[in-house]
Amino acid sequence: MNSLTAISAGPETLLSVAGLSTELRTRKGTVHALHNVGFTVRPGEAIAIVGESGCGKSMTARSIMRVLPRPIDKVTSGHVRFGGTDLLTLSEAAMRRIRGARIAMIFQDPMSHLDPLMRIGDQISEVLHAHKKLSGEVLQNAVRDALAAAQIPDIERVAGSYPHQLSGGLRQRALIAMALACDPQLLIADEPTTALDVTTQKQILQLLRQLVTERQMGLVLITHDLGVVANICDRVYVMYAGQVIEHADVHDFFDRPQHPYSQGLLASLKSLSEGSERLSSIPGAVPNLLAPPSGCRFRARCGYAMDICAAQDPAQRLRHDNHRDAACWLVEDKEGTNV
Repeated sequence: MNSLTAISAGPETLLSVAGLSTELRTRKGTVHALHNVGFTVRPGEAIAIVGESGCGKSMTARSIMRVLPRPIDKVTSGHVRFGGTDLLTLSEAAMRRIRGARIAMIFQDPMSHLDPLMRIGDQISEVLHAHKKLSGEVLQNAVRDALAAAQIPDIERVAGSYPHQLSGGLRQRALIAMALACDPQLLIADEPTTALDVTTQKQILQLLRQLVTERQMGLVLITHDLGVVANICDRVYVMYAGQVIEHADVHDFFDRPQHPYSQGLLASLKSLSEGSERLSSIPGAVPNLLAPPSGCRFRARCGYAMDICAAQDPAQRLRHDNHRDAACWLVEDKEGTNV
């Protein structure tokens, strides 16, 4: 059995993703967007999924939430176990009862995910009425509580405003309030601070970390910003070309990255932070997922590539029940086994 499908899911595991593969049908053919993706999240834990644009981060989130556009995209294999239930086997009606209530998602562009014709308070009311059947004064109090949980000042004004009347930071907080309204066990945040200024970004990140700690909620943070990861996350999963290629404790990852791709990402961050005249970069481009290369998908861009890298895919040996691991033959060649 592929070790990637044998993820350890102990009694405290909130979400366990194993062997998740997703395909997109295009005019040019089938894009193999995700291949055997796996990770776990525990209560009170924030994990990060990082990588370049197009590596499959957002596709992973949408596959878990089952919000892929049909029939263009489809999950072809794998398991997404949440609270002992495989979400991929549920009917759409059953999934709707979970989506927004027990698992919530924050998107990176509030203006694309807030209804421009509805006041913020009314949009939160819809969520609460749909999942908790609240009404009247109880409903209005719950709306205020959700806005307060997102640390929104002047609650009455924001509740009565349309999205375009609010700043970018307040719109993002409104999305967070909607996500928190039903007290979810798991929150997926897809690039939640991309369009925000530095000060607002810091406030949003502090809020997310506080919510994880206070509510013992699981957080999946999808980002390309490694600085964000260092500030609020406990563990890191690195994705490349639709695969998870490394995972580690956040401190281990920044102190001693194993995969050459991870090393390249951190070298770019280091050269930027040190004000180097020449920024470090990873040569080449992400492979075409219409026809993924054999073996290691990173080998064409890797300065350490060996013959085995073209013959066998090291990601098939990645073990997610380890404390840390890297899908790289170089690591295995040095140490005799994956880290």
